[in-house]
Amino acid sequence: MTPQEVELLANLTGFEPVGIEQIDDLWEFAERCKRYYWGDSKDAVRLHGLIDDQIEELLTQSSGHHADFA
Repeated sequence: MTPQEVELLANLTGFEPVGIEQIDDLWEFAERCKRYYWGDSKDAVRLHGLIDDQIEELLTQSSGHHADFA
């Protein structure tokens, strides 16, 4: 991951995305964040959607740029 991608995810989730080397690691990070911010309030649901959307965007942008996230 680029430093900008790391910073973006850290700002969005409140957690530093460390050890992200593959796509599965990225989704696991997202799931950990969503478990931390669990619930069915409008805010929690919106945050979960933002996390998913941002990861999808990162994967779309990075496809073809680098093979992994190391």
